Amino acid sequence: MQKWKLAAIAGAVVVSSISAVLMLTNPDDEAYEEFAAEQVVGYATTRVCAKAPIFLAGRCEMLVQSNQQQIQQVISSKTTRINLLLLSIYVTDLSFSPYLPAYEFRTIGVFKKFYIVQAQEA
Repeated sequence: MQKWKLAAIAGAVVVSSISAVLMLTNPDDEAYEEFAAEQVVGYATTRVCAKAPIFLAGRCEMLVQSNQQQIQQVISSKTTRINLLLLSIYVTDLSFSPYLPAYEFRTIGVFKKFYIVQAQEA
């Protein structure tokens, strides 16, 4: 019976330690907003600017890069965070006008990192 109790205590300590690490490394809103803005800027410069008309081709990347702060603010206003203490789920709905496609992103934040688990055109 003593070995069983010792194993149960050791298991509880391990689970508690892992939970504490997860809680301490659960990224915050600002970290997500920076991550998401970098992703949007990267996508826009590689995909959107590549399809831009000739007269915008040289300026498109510069416009996107110089507006990263504004992009981050839009992401902030269009994101819902579900804080599960051990990790967070971020749902971002990006829609700018009825004439442009809308996108929905679902991202998990854990261990100070972000993992996009779903990205789709809405």
